[in-house]
Amino acid sequence: ADAQAEQFTATPEKKPNIVVILEESTFKPEQIVNFKAKAPFFPDAYPLRVYTAGGATWVQEIAFLHGVAPPLYGDGWRSINLFAPGRLDGRIAPQLSAQGYVTKTIYPTAGRFYGGQRFHEQLGMQEFIDCTMIPECAKRKWNRMPDEVFFERALSELKHEAKPTFMFMATMRQHSPHDKQRQFSKQCAASLTPKQCSIMQDYEERLTASVASYKKFLNQLKNLPEHTIVVAFGDHIPGDVAAEFVDSDLYKQDRYRTFFNLWDSQAGFVTEKALTGRQFEKIDLA
Repeated sequence: ADAQAEQFTATPEKKPNIVVILEESTFKPEQIVNFKAKAPFFPDAYPLRVYTAGGATWVQEIAFLHGVAPPLYGDGWRSINLFAPGRLDGRIAPQLSAQGYVTKTIYPTAGRFYGGQRFHEQLGMQEFIDCTMIPECAKRKWNRMPDEVFFERALSELKHEAKPTFMFMATMRQHSPHDKQRQFSKQCAASLTPKQCSIMQDYEERLTASVASYKKFLNQLKNLPEHTIVVAFGDHIPGDVAAEFVDSDLYKQDRYRTFFNLWDSQAGFVTEKALTGRQFEKIDLA
């Protein structure tokens, strides 16, 4: 155990950039048991346990940055964004800062929205870049936001930063609503309603675009001279999926399952490798 701990905590001579991508409302479409998914998904994905379904992204943000299972905060944990500032100290961000990292957040909404900037700064993020500071974000509607808007800003920040960087960013493309009143598809079993089918078709269309954007971003990171590690994860199932589908429509009747993966610019996808061959039902976000 001591040897393994030393391996995990050893500081490399040249520190890699670390980029965390919260993929808004993203889950494997195969989790809808009566929907035949055909869209590509995020490579090397592993099941992730999250704490909310259909919303409350901030719960997952704080769980990741603070490293504590949200229910341990008490009965009001779903509103942790309201009481966390001034009461919680950061964990991962301050530790990395002590190792010489600069810590940055790239946010897809205004920083004042649900107290995002305040609690990110409380948890050790030194620089907070919100939607109002990104021209391509500020001029678009929040639910019509390509992932590239944030990936391009992230790439620019990494290119112009001399220090190793820990970056937390979030996307918005998959935020509900997804219903475009599509025709019923052969992808959907007869047990699904037309609205359920329409939601899943729209979700898959946006998912295809998000996966393509993500892969393009990784290729751009691979071309940087700095070593970069990327963690991507889904924060919860979409709001309209949570509202329109009952537990029996979901794989293992589980509405708290999304995904995560790990990518290394020097080694490619390393999710399974990082788990050292062990198999788990799900990995807990916290």
